[in-house]
Formats: sequence, structure tokens, C-alpha cells
Amino acid sequence: MCLFCSSNIAADHDKDTTTVEFTNGKVSPSARAWLTNKNVQPLYDAAEPLLYFLDKYATIMVGGARAMGKYYSANKSKTLLDKLTVTDIAYSIFVYESAHDVWEEEIVKTRTCDTKEEKKAFQHVAVSKYHVKRGTRIGLYRDGWTGDGQVYFRTICKEILDMMKNDKLWSTLKLHWSSYVKKYHKYSYR
Repeated sequence: MCLFCSSNIAADHDKDTTTVEFTNGKVSPSARAWLTNKNVQPLYDAAEPLLYFLDKYATIMVGGARAMGKYYSANKSKTLLDKLTVTDIAYSIFVYESAHDVWEEEIVKTRTCDTKEEKKAFQHVAVSKYHVKRGTRIGLYRDGWTGDGQVYFRTICKEILDMMKNDKLWSTLKLHWSSYVKKYHKYSYR
């Protein structure tokens, strides 16, 4: 079973507001190109899709909303961006990109199949990009990620590490986080 359930993506499709930027099979490609394009102080509107992704998906990596509520209560001046590690962010991007097509197919199945028989007869064709196929027996102490997937994960880690190491960029994102929280979060822990 995947880290994120398909209902999260379905919720993204149903919203008219900010959703995950997903283009050509990549999460937040414009944000991931900021350093290459020497844009270390992006405007809020450019940063919002990345912040939305981190809030909705990377938060799962650190225990979800409940754990973050406790973290905020204990660390009044900290944000989600202080809590997340390189691997937290990279892995959430990696899983989202890897499983996106499978989730989309599950959404179609949910919307088009009304009965158990229809759901059982539904032909699954989507496969995870970087994980072995459904039903494949995974060896003991193996994770099921493909060799290409493992290489790609390290690439994402490097991108995120470079973003976090750039003080101007990361501090700009932290400033934008406070605006994001005011716009999207119901409660404040400060």
C-alpha cells in the first residue's frame, strides 16, 4: 500500500484553489528549477504550490497534522520547514511521482464503477514508475524500489539539499510559509 491514499489526489482535483503543481510527471518542477534559474527569492504565488505540497503530503512523513500540532505547541517559533528533513521532502516527492498514475486510475475506477462486479472487472493498466509491479513478491529486506528509482531518489535529495542550503531561498520560503498558514490553516499554535 502506498504512503498517500488516492483520496488526497481526488481532493486536489475537486479544489478550485491551489493544488499540487504536477507537470510532465514531476512535482513542483518550477520550484525545483529556482536555483538553476537563479531565482532565490520567489514571490509567494510561485512558492504556494510547493508549500501546499509540503503541507499536504510531506507532513505525513513527520507524523501528520496531529504530530505537527504538538511540534508547533512545543516550538513556538518553528515551522514545518524547520521540521522536515531533506529525505522527508524527497521521499514524499518520489512516492507522489512514482504512484501518481496508479492513483489517477483508482480515481477513474471509483468514479466509474458503481458495483462490486464492475470494480472487480476494472482493467488496471497503470503501473508505479519506480516500484515493482503489483503482486510481485519482494525479497526479504528489500524495498521494491527499482534501480532507476533509487538513482532518481538520490537526485531529488540533492535538489532539495541544495534548496535548503541556500539561505536566501529557504528563508524566503519560511516567510511565505507564514502567509500560507494564515491563508489555509484554521488554527494557529502560536
